[in-house]
Amino acid sequence: MKDFQNITIRTYNGIPKPNAVYVLSRGCNSGKLLKEPCPNCYEITSETNRVGELSAAVHILFCSGRLRPYLHGSVIEFVRLEHYRKLFLELWNNIDPTVMEKTATVLKGIEICQAETLKKLKQLKEMRFYVAKCAIK
Repeated sequence: MKDFQNITIRTYNGIPKPNAVYVLSRGCNSGKLLKEPCPNCYEITSETNRVGELSAAVHILFCSGRLRPYLHGSVIEFVRLEHYRKLFLELWNNIDPTVMEKTATVLKGIEICQAETLKKLKQLKEMRFYVAKCAIK
């Protein structure tokens, strides 16, 4: 896990990469993990394919609140790339590899559960609409 030299964090250039992790760089949710890249994000890549662990590190950094002191701007807040890079690599270098792997596994499980729940909610919404529509006939 101590291969932080192989991690690249830079501003997203508009060309998505298959094994990259994207992080919102502007707004109230600066540092939040993104499913898809957007113009205001940073791109994190690693020479070794560690998307799950990189995502877990991003999530830990965002939820820990460590980015708050580094937010700049009066209208639209943002985290400077050099500050984000420093904090991310510091976390990546200091956290136990087994903890990072377990966190990545748990977060993946939560993501799957969340997707299933959203699918069920959509089905319930459709059922409620259908029941109401049938009552009119």
